[in-house]
Amino acid sequence: MRKISKSNCVGCQDNYYNYENNSISGECWGLKSAKLVKKLDIPINMSPPYSASKKDLIKRPDCYKRKGYCRVNIESLDSKGYWVR
Repeated sequence: MRKISKSNCVGCQDNYYNYENNSISGECWGLKSAKLVKKLDIPINMSPPYSASKKDLIKRPDCYKRKGYCRVNIESLDSKGYWVR
């Protein structure tokens, strides 16, 4: 398994902890145990239908959190871009 680098964390709200001048640790607590996963990044203010194409999947750490977005599995949406029950 490939080690996740700090460059995979760009845009995450916890990326602050990865800066060298951070007095706490210099590394986010989730970085060592994180795995890269492909998911859809959907803006929280976007109305359905959502794009459900495999080309829209973005590979990021599984702990990745970006303000204003939710990360979902493509299987959570049907072929028309609506949530599956």
